[in-house]
Amino acid sequence: TQLLPLIHSLSEEGQLIQELVTGAGKSIIAAIHAVLRVAEGRTALIPTENEKLGRDGIESFQGFYSYLGVHCGERIIEAQSPD
Repeated sequence: TQLLPLIHSLSEEGQLIQELVTGAGKSIIAAIHAVLRVAEGRTALIPTENEKLGRDGIESFQGFYSYLGVHCGERIIEAQSPD
């Protein structure tokens, strides 16, 4: 289930919106998709429901990003963030 939206997104041109239900593996998809964007020379932003989920995602996937040589920011950007 997790890989189907990712595979589909790789073949799409332009913008794409996809929804997954809770517990379907959105964090895994986001991490893989982010690495693929970075490999294309692009920046990846991963949206989450709240700051705790953002911090959990950074912690959970830090080893994955490091292994692939992808720099991961440590700051969580919120609506009220200065920059």
